[in-house]
Amino acid sequence: MLLQTGLQVFFETISQLGALFMLLLGIIWVIYGIYETRRRGSFKKRKTEDWDFKITKFLKALTYVGFIVGILSLISGVGALMYNEPPSKLYGEITGYHRNILTCIILLLLGFVTFLKPANDLPMAT
Repeated sequence: MLLQTGLQVFFETISQLGALFMLLLGIIWVIYGIYETRRRGSFKKRKTEDWDFKITKFLKALTYVGFIVGILSLISGVGALMYNEPPSKLYGEITGYHRNILTCIILLLLGFVTFLKPANDLPMAT
């Protein structure tokens, strides 16, 4: 019973931070876009081969932070759907205390993609 109560408090707390995770995911993906554009030399076409770049410490750190934020945003999206939590306290005060389905779906999709992004960036075998 104690574990169930602790998990419920954890899910409710994380699900109330949905707006923060949306902001963090947006910042992470803008940085990914800028970094990939600089690395490739162009936004659309690849001017360099993918094998010709070095993985910098910044990319590693950003990827690990993105991995953690992806997991937390997945938990936030699921928790908001389960406990009918608004994405932020201000949203709940303005519109009433209920979930926002669009925010939950965006949190789930971007969290899943951000969670899987390290498979593309970091060589897992090394």
